Amino acid sequence: MMRINEAESVHDTLANLPKLLDEGLSDRRIYSDPEIYRMEQRRIFARSWLVVAHESQIPAPGDFMESFMGEESVIVSRNRDGEVRVMLNSCRHRGNKVCRTETGNATSFMCPYHGWTYDSNGDFVTAPRFDAVYKDSVDRSRWGLLRARVESYKGLIFATFDADQVPLTDYLGDFTLVLDLFLDRYPGGVQAEPGVVRWTMNSNWKFGAENFGGDNYHALTTHFSAQDVGHRPDGGGRPAKRKAVPDGFTMVSDERGHSLNATLRVPGAEPDRGDPVSRFHADHLDLAIEHMGRYRAQEITRGNANLFPNASFSLRSRQIHLWHPRGPEETEIWLITFSDTIMPEDLRREARIAASHHFGPAGMFEQDDGENWEQSTLSCNGVVASSLPLNYQIGRGYEQVVSGEGLPDRLDGIYTEYGQLAMLRRWSALMLEP
Repeated sequence: MMRINEAESVHDTLANLPKLLDEGLSDRRIYSDPEIYRMEQRRIFARSWLVVAHESQIPAPGDFMESFMGEESVIVSRNRDGEVRVMLNSCRHRGNKVCRTETGNATSFMCPYHGWTYDSNGDFVTAPRFDAVYKDSVDRSRWGLLRARVESYKGLIFATFDADQVPLTDYLGDFTLVLDLFLDRYPGGVQAEPGVVRWTMNSNWKFGAENFGGDNYHALTTHFSAQDVGHRPDGGGRPAKRKAVPDGFTMVSDERGHSLNATLRVPGAEPDRGDPVSRFHADHLDLAIEHMGRYRAQEITRGNANLFPNASFSLRSRQIHLWHPRGPEETEIWLITFSDTIMPEDLRREARIAASHHFGPAGMFEQDDGENWEQSTLSCNGVVASSLPLNYQIGRGYEQVVSGEGLPDRLDGIYTEYGQLAMLRRWSALMLEP
């Protein structure tokens, strides 16, 4: 029988976590404790570069959309000069939202409480009877909406509230490989399909993020029924050739917390032509090879990745999951689907339908995953269960570095938990910083 002790302090939990992670273990309390959750908002989400939108979602001056940075609502706006701004959606007078619409086009944003008004650049413009009421007591130049730092990579918009955060390319590091595979397979790049699919789940945001960052092992059990009937994210049937353990690799960044888990083509396998979308990619393989290189275009056939902290990428279905925390045990999930700009509209529609069968609230794989993450979160509350560590030891002690092919160094194997540990190590390091 084990001995159950009184709960340790949050400080002790965080201080002990690096040693646990070195053993391939993690503490369940980090997924459920309210105090740890509040610390995350300050130390993780307020300091990291976060994906907020894609430039194709706000193509014209005045276009805007609401997004989130942690729990903070932000307005992603293109000002009259065509520059992208990301602004805290909180009036400087009493704090109300100045934008309550998900998307649109506007020259200004007015708070419905007292009428403080801001332009698409976030600058404070005026308020009702401003000169008569305020006289000279308010300097307009000091009361604009709080603006985040903004940078983009091949159309993907990032923002951070941390003035000391490193430049985006330094933050991304080797993860630019994933973004190139996702955003730039063909000349012309990608565009976001209209709309964002949103739903909530009773799970901690980290379970979804770490799952995408390296967990291919769960597919053998969790997604067995879907795979058994031939379901694939691109809509095709079961591959003609299959190995018991497919070739692949995991690319991790312990310093930044990013990771990619990728599957490689079965040697000698021909491009899939089982459905119209697959035939399009097969027909344009030479163009992709010319644009991005043979290995990247042909050999990497599947990849799931997570950009620390909360942006997950599915290379095959061309979708981004954004895990927006809504409490220690609730996550609002945003799913954005992309298509290559060279793809005809009828095939874009086919790709959207196929992707929605895979991920999204009605997706076959998404429903499997969501149930697991909710159960994992629930287990973190039990007095006895929460005292037991979680196990992340697949591949531990057998790490083998693979080099070459014009890719960053990576670790051999697709059934590993290197990616999850990389994310948790970065999370732990930031949580321990003042």
